Amino acid sequence: MNHKKYSSRNPIIKLVNISKRFNGFVAVKNINFEIREGEVFGLVGPNGAGKSTIVKMLCTILEPSEGSGIVDNLDLSVDGERLRKIVGYLPEEPRVYDYMTVMEYLRLFSSMYGVSDDKIFELLKKFDVYEHKDRLMGDLSKGLKQRVSICRALLHDPKILILDEPTMGLDPATARELREKIFELKKSGKTVIICTHYMDEADFLCDRVCIINNGEIIAIDSPENLKMMIKKDSETEVVFEGDEKVLQQLEKRFKKRGRAFIISGDSQESNLKTIEELKKAYSLKIIELKTVLPSLETVFVELIKNQNSYVGNNIIKPTEKSRTDT
Repeated sequence: MNHKKYSSRNPIIKLVNISKRFNGFVAVKNINFEIREGEVFGLVGPNGAGKSTIVKMLCTILEPSEGSGIVDNLDLSVDGERLRKIVGYLPEEPRVYDYMTVMEYLRLFSSMYGVSDDKIFELLKKFDVYEHKDRLMGDLSKGLKQRVSICRALLHDPKILILDEPTMGLDPATARELREKIFELKKSGKTVIICTHYMDEADFLCDRVCIINNGEIIAIDSPENLKMMIKKDSETEVVFEGDEKVLQQLEKRFKKRGRAFIISGDSQESNLKTIEELKKAYSLKIIELKTVLPSLETVFVELIKNQNSYVGNNIIKPTEKSRTDT
């Protein structure tokens, strides 16, 4: 799905030198970033990287030890009560009451916001759980519980939705369906923050990704730009047209993917040079040419492995752009 068209919007969240310590342990260190209104922003990193600590500070569950934060013109340290009215939060392990029906569970939370049953019905239909409204929460699958929990987080129609590992533990089909639902929220104008260690999830959903490890930001940019960082194991696919015997000889030198020859080298530049040399040497015609970028997972592993080379002086600055559907 190509939903990666950029647009410029004003920041709705800004964190400046945010740190969090627990009894001397530094969980988050000097975090700086902006999130723009209507953006899907990913916090990715291994378990214990500091992702959940950051979002808990954004939700005012935790207070920063140092630094400042502004969320929709509200001060993170002062305006907690007002801030909670504009933020919806799905924790990594949402608390559900198995003895309640879906409607009883959602009414419990809707009563805090003065939300009518009509709003509950609207959300249940949007997330395809309306037909389960009279079932006990304890009888639902993990995937259905997760959908109901997102409905709970959206009851008060928050401007910002924070999802901590929303698809963890779900089977691939259910996870994909839930990602599609999250993507629909972006199209409706919600600002969405996703904590995840699933790189395909971040690649599919996020306008920008913040890679974090050991409480520090390593890099922030769009998935595409992050992939451009990694120069090694560069691949270019090329489809040649020419003498059949020549093409058969090339098959002995280069791997193929379908009709395309795979040219691998240190960089795209070297690959293109090789392709041009082959073209001239064997009188070939180039029919198709495609750059194959590394996966976001490859980028992630490379950045984590060489964290000291990137933290501090090589952080990619947040772009002025964010992606929308095309």
